[in-house]
Amino acid sequence: MKTNVTLSLSKCLLTLSLILLSSCRTVKKEWIKETFAEKSELTQFVQQTQKTQETLKTEISETLREELRETLREETSKTSESETETTNVTGSIEAEEGKEKSVTIGGTTITSNGANVSFSTSNTKTSTKEFESQLQELTQQLQSERSLTQSLQTEVNSLKSENVFIKSEIERLRTSQSKQTTKRNFTLTTWLIIIGFVVLALLAYKFRRKLKFI
Repeated sequence: MKTNVTLSLSKCLLTLSLILLSSCRTVKKEWIKETFAEKSELTQFVQQTQKTQETLKTEISETLREELRETLREETSKTSESETETTNVTGSIEAEEGKEKSVTIGGTTITSNGANVSFSTSNTKTSTKEFESQLQELTQQLQSERSLTQSLQTEVNSLKSENVFIKSEIERLRTSQSKQTTKRNFTLTTWLIIIGFVVLALLAYKFRRKLKFI
């Protein structure tokens, strides 16, 4: 009897152990599945957060750059200078019996008819001067002026070279003309001498003939 009871208790304990072991395995599997699911969800959340951060960084960077460009454009585009001029006028009108007096100040007329009147007025004029300093346009103008200056310098150098060439040609022509003139003068002198000798020879010949006839 005791043996049967012991066997029954053993079977019951074994059955309970199997049930507990099975339930523990089921719980462990479910816990592992939930853990992996949570880990996967956490990984996706982290990735999405990182993407969102990168997107925000890019947008913020672009926004800041655009604002900086706009600020620089505004700062470098216009600079204003205000000048204020204030004019103060103070005076009085003394009454004279039976006479009406008036004074006009800045478009306002003050009239006195038998009473003393004192007046004081102040006029302020503000003028604003705007100086536009567009750096890009100034840079472009400077570049164009440099290009123009270089072009003019090139033309000046070319003109200098042409001037030197023209001067050398003029000197060459002067030298050639001087040589030709000297040669012509020499030839003319030679012919004059020859003609003179011929004339003298003819005169001597005639003179000799006259002497023979005498």
